[in-house]
Amino acid sequence: LTLGYFIGGKLSRFKKTSDNLLIFLLALAAISFASLPSISPKILLWTIDMGMDLGLIYAPILILGVPLIALGATTPILIKKLSNKESSGSYVSGMVYGVSTIGGVAATFLVGFWIVPKWGIVNPIMCCSVLIFLFSSYLLGIRKHLGKLIILGMIMTTTILLGLKKDKVPFDGRRFETLMKTSGFLGELKIMDLKINQHEIGLQTLRSLYVNNIKQTNIIVEQRISDWFYLHMMSSMASLKPAGSNALLLGFGAGSMADELTRLQFNVDAVEYDERLPQIARDYFFFEDRNINIIVDDARHYIETTNKQYDVILIDLLKAESQPSYIFTLECLSKVKTLLAQTGLLIINFQGNGDTEFELVHNSIFQTIRASGFEVSYWQTPPNHTGNFNSFKDVIYIATKVAFSSEFITLDRSNECCKKRNILNFIKSNPYSNAFDPYAPYIIFKDDNPILESLNKSAIMQWRNTMLRQAGINFITGEGIL
Repeated sequence: LTLGYFIGGKLSRFKKTSDNLLIFLLALAAISFASLPSISPKILLWTIDMGMDLGLIYAPILILGVPLIALGATTPILIKKLSNKESSGSYVSGMVYGVSTIGGVAATFLVGFWIVPKWGIVNPIMCCSVLIFLFSSYLLGIRKHLGKLIILGMIMTTTILLGLKKDKVPFDGRRFETLMKTSGFLGELKIMDLKINQHEIGLQTLRSLYVNNIKQTNIIVEQRISDWFYLHMMSSMASLKPAGSNALLLGFGAGSMADELTRLQFNVDAVEYDERLPQIARDYFFFEDRNINIIVDDARHYIETTNKQYDVILIDLLKAESQPSYIFTLECLSKVKTLLAQTGLLIINFQGNGDTEFELVHNSIFQTIRASGFEVSYWQTPPNHTGNFNSFKDVIYIATKVAFSSEFITLDRSNECCKKRNILNFIKSNPYSNAFDPYAPYIIFKDDNPILESLNKSAIMQWRNTMLRQAGINFITGEGIL
């Protein structure tokens, strides 16, 4: 926009700034907006390997640069054009920038809270381009520039049709099907089915929930259970508590963990920030509302505002590729401790990788939980058990107010799906650890020093890039805007 204002200011200095220039700038803005669904996939594919820093700079500039420069350049030219008819140029400047600011603020809320959630991203972009084109036609006079407007209109129509075209592209010879896609203030949600042929089992359908094209939930449709090992492990550990226990789940997602807890006959309070997800869980992930209370709230806010006591608290929070740092602080975990019964269990899942940087993250989380007054144990799931990729692993932290031992764990109450995955054998063959190297470096995470995401950047970026490569690129190619 700044560059556009500068260019427009330079152009407006010419004594005869023609209407043709204004038509050109507005038409350029309209056509470039209409082309976004077509060009953005290619730009995103080109910038995907640049890393977070360069990618965040180049991708927005290349995608939005042309329309914003063109629109910015029209402002000084419009001011000059209108000033020729008004007695005061300063009055016109104030009115133009005032209306522009009011429109920008109003559109921010209108688009973010109503238009995008209701109509998605692509259709509003197309409508925006059409409105800019119609405005330029009205402003400059249809009859006076009819020939040029007809040509520009044909270009606009072609660009829009290309942008709305969606080709289903197979990925690795397998069949993808998009069941649902919706955009909103909290990001884009997408549900995909992938049919795969397992040698020993046969054809299976994996259904996944993606938030901004990062996988959040994965279930086997034929069995109606999660495909991820860590989730069954958390559920199995929770089964140590008897039926009728009060459970708090922070992070509802598509309902896989909540379903495990309700089948254990717990009384479940599930906290979820995105109000769209509970209905998505019911419609696409076979979730049934039984002995559960779903609370639409931020997890930290709920922790700070409730005094209810729970026998088991599970933290399984992931927003796209990162986990919120403000949950893993000394202040937050100390408050969680007040919500946990004396013999209760706090079960935390954290996602990392095998890099040396993650050792500092793991050590810091471990010590922060201990500093909050808990006895802490943990298991690390090997990469082939996570359902994830490469060196990814989930670390399951078990925190209690009293000493905890896995020696006599039986998991008799665990769900059948967990028993079939031999969770007990894994626990017995991979003993938990509550030991800690006193010389290992660590940081006690606190609210005034939110550095967890920065420390875990390597794992976050590996997860993000892997997901965009193995799944996201297919969606970009076949679906349009990422």
